[in-house]
Amino acid sequence: MFAFIVRNAPFALAVAALAGCSSNVSFGGDGDGGGGGGATSSAQGAGGSTTSSAGSGTPGLACSGPNSAGPATACTPQDAGCNPGKSVCAAVEVVDGAPSFALKMAHISFSKPAALSSGIAKSVLQNWLGPPPPVCHIPNFLLAWIFRFDLTAGTLTTGGARQGAGMAPGFQLIDDISAGAAITPVVAPIALGAGCDLDVTVGDLNVPIQYDPGFASNFHLPFRKLRLHGGKVSPDHNCIGVYNDALLSPGDACAPTDAVPAYTHGAQLDGWMSLEEADAVIISPLQQSLCVFLSQDAAAYGEQVDQYKLCARGPDGQIVFKGDWCSATDQPATAGCADAVKVTATFAASGVKMAP
Repeated sequence: MFAFIVRNAPFALAVAALAGCSSNVSFGGDGDGGGGGGATSSAQGAGGSTTSSAGSGTPGLACSGPNSAGPATACTPQDAGCNPGKSVCAAVEVVDGAPSFALKMAHISFSKPAALSSGIAKSVLQNWLGPPPPVCHIPNFLLAWIFRFDLTAGTLTTGGARQGAGMAPGFQLIDDISAGAAITPVVAPIALGAGCDLDVTVGDLNVPIQYDPGFASNFHLPFRKLRLHGGKVSPDHNCIGVYNDALLSPGDACAPTDAVPAYTHGAQLDGWMSLEEADAVIISPLQQSLCVFLSQDAAAYGEQVDQYKLCARGPDGQIVFKGDWCSATDQPATAGCADAVKVTATFAASGVKMAP
């Protein structure tokens, strides 16, 4: 749950807190499982019995079915904005298997790089995602990572998006090449077969973490050779993964905890980040580059350049910190090539409305 509004004060405070933490602080997420509520016909699926609402999906699509949800629990969101009884992921927009739909990253857990997988940074990253309150017991943030599917055209469009005052209802993909790095959506070919398996090569994508047009403190994660795979889109096209309402506790106000996160993840992603590119991304609240942050040891691998700490370089001009990946071969690092860090994560996503 980590999407940033313009000059998000809670985010700025949270990131600033990282500066006072030990060098192994990092970003990350978690997983979990659950469902919605409602009733009509019943079908057995992963995780137990599910209920399907009226509707038949879209004829002719291999992966298409009616809105479907699990049995209601005390923590199933009942606000109409989360469409109770219509999805297993508390989707704020349900499409009944329609060929065009949008999902918003709802939860993510990085296993690599280490600097994105634990500590306060993990908590900050979790606050990047999630639908608005109070409908899903999850905080409200306005910037998002969107996956927009058009199964008729066979395309997936993905990138950062935002909504807010003065904009049409729903999310709008960010398309901004005026900044130091282009924050633009990527369109990739996709086909969901009868099993609704997700496997798409996105390629190079800059995912904004803090963004505002013209804001000098914007920063992003420069993912390269990004691939989404190892999971499924729900046949109703509302979800990747499931909301964990069956495991959340009313005693905790149905809020996620470290032991019971908000979602069970339904797919994974992998790619890598170049250390050179990361050194050009400044995390202003920390007064250091993303490269220094990824090193987890600013004292050993950082050097002061004007007001910011950048990755230290040797006499040959190369970054001293060595990653675990080689960008030239897209393979694990070797003694001669260690200029990138591997990125792996699992995630959940849920349906949202896009602006016209």
